[in-house]
Amino acid sequence: MSRSDPRERLLATATRLFDAEGIRAIGVERLVAETPVTRATFYRHFPTKDDLVVAYLRATDSHVRASVAERTRGLAGRDAILAIFEWLASAMRRRDFRGCTFTNAAAEYPRVDHPVRVAVRAYRDWFRDTLRTHLIEAGHPDPDR
Repeated sequence: MSRSDPRERLLATATRLFDAEGIRAIGVERLVAETPVTRATFYRHFPTKDDLVVAYLRATDSHVRASVAERTRGLAGRDAILAIFEWLASAMRRRDFRGCTFTNAAAEYPRVDHPVRVAVRAYRDWFRDTLRTHLIEAGHPDPDR
């Protein structure tokens, strides 16, 4: 990340703070102070805090997809599923683990039509479809269950 890219710096600060303390607990003032950028710079890149939250979720989604792809490269079926769950287990053992980013975001934004929930749903759909694909490869009799 370049020091000169305020959008990326804001996103990195948001990721650190949201992961540690929750989304609603962190205000724009704190994000601006800890990045540091001006409020005008914040709003130039993210018209609302919710826009930043959606960007944070999309970045996390991209990271998870890349991590899963890396860990399952060359694997299929049962082996791919085991690799995914080993990756999840290692993430959960981290000292700073505070729960699933997407479950936490959904809990903080209960309205199902909110853009944050739309981003959460996109991640969940992808994750479910990924597991379903590997269950089919493994010969599971009912991969939708």
